Parts: sequence; C-alpha cells; structure tokens
Amino acid sequence: IAKDNLTLAGNLTTNGTTVLTADNDGLGSGDLSLAALKTIDTGGSAATLTASDIILSGSLTTGTEALNLLVSDGGTIGLGDAVKDYTLDKLELSRITSGDTQIGDASSGSITVNNVSESDSDGISGMLTLDASKDKSSIIFETVASIFNALTAKADDGIAISVDLTTDMGDMILEGDADGNTDAAGDDIVLSGARTLTSAGNMTLDATKGNITADSTLNLTAIDNLSINDSLTTAGVTTLTADSDGLGSGDLSLASGKTINTG
Repeated sequence: IAKDNLTLAGNLTTNGTTVLTADNDGLGSGDLSLAALKTIDTGGSAATLTASDIILSGSLTTGTEALNLLVSDGGTIGLGDAVKDYTLDKLELSRITSGDTQIGDASSGSITVNNVSESDSDGISGMLTLDASKDKSSIIFETVASIFNALTAKADDGIAISVDLTTDMGDMILEGDADGNTDAAGDDIVLSGARTLTSAGNMTLDATKGNITADSTLNLTAIDNLSINDSLTTAGVTTLTADSDGLGSGDLSLASGKTINTG
C-alpha cells in the first residue's frame, strides 16, 4: 500500500490473494507501475490492483482466477486506443492473463473502449466486466471495433455504441441503467450507424428505465439466447438471430410490455 506511486522494478511472485494499492488516499497522485520484462504472478490466486493509473510494461497473471483493476480517485477509464485518466492500452491488455476480470467499479468514472483486438483481450479467459455504475457514468464503444472473449458492460447513464462489437467465446451482456433509476442524462443503449453485435454465447440488452435505439440497420446475432429486455427502436433493416449455429440452444425473447419497432 502506497499513498503515492507504487513501483515494481522486479518480479513479484505470491501464493495467495494479492492486493496492491497506490494512491491510497484517493487524491490522484499515485500510479501503479510494473517495469518492462518483469512479472506479477499470483500463483493462480485472485488479485486486486488499485491506482490512479496503471503502467503495465511487464506481465500480470492470476492464471484462471479473478482480477480486479480499480481506479483510486474516481477517474475515467480508457481501453485500447482510448486515452483517459486510467488507461489500459492495447499492449498492456495483451500482457494480462486472468479469469473473470473487472475493470472499474461503482466509484470510478465513465469508460471508453476503442480498438481492442482479439489478440489484445485473449488473455482474459473469463468474463470481462466493465463497471461504470457510478452516478452519471457511461460506457462508450467508439472509432474501431472491439472483440472480447466474454463481456459485461454496465453503466449508470447509458451505453453508446458506434462500432461493431463481438464476443468470440462467451456471453455479451449490455446494461445501460445499472442502478435502475431514471437519470436526466439518459439510460439508453444507443447504437449509431449500421451496427453488428455478435455473441458466441448469450446476448442480453437491458436498459431498465431507458430504451434501446439504433439509427440505421442493426444485426444482433447470438449462438445461444438473444434477450431484449427493453423496447427496441431501429431506423433500418433489422436482423435478430438467436441460435445462430442451428443447434437448437437459443431462443429470442422480448420482455413483457416491451416493443420492437423497425421504423
């Protein structure tokens, strides 16, 4: 635990739950840094790393166990080519080996994702949860398409998607209104341009107090179930496919009282 920066200049090997904290006063003055070619290896145990920002010039592994990457000072988060207060760029993401992984929590800011490729995210073998559930926080997928093994994205004030989005191993869960309260900034899942969302497992779209909107053509495809939990409005050709592999394992569900309107 460090009030300011926590710098690891050599290898760190542990054999139990590992907690590393920089900026423990939450004032934004402390980064967590791992030197190039060095390794944090928890011996197959869970880990929580908290800092104002993280600089992973070396590798981080929890094996198949859980990893939590948290922001100490409530700052915004950028993944891939998105640069924010707390940034995990493409190379840093590719240096992570973990099971279920959470980035952000109810105390951190909005999350922006840009150009996370399959090779960038493949080391996260479990569900990747992007948590922007802090009041007034949102999630944005922008500029270049992103691919994950499995993805849960949950935001307090909506999700904006202007690129294609894929999970190639497991489920895709999008929740635009994590607290279930109506927010002035909106709780919608908003898809811009001709969009394709593809899930190798189940796909769930949920805006709770909001709606799901697309301003152009929309293609939602899931190998298993496709669940639309709130009203969906589109402005172009709309293709909704569950059980895309034809093996009989996927249903298409629209929640009670909700509508699909293709304009």
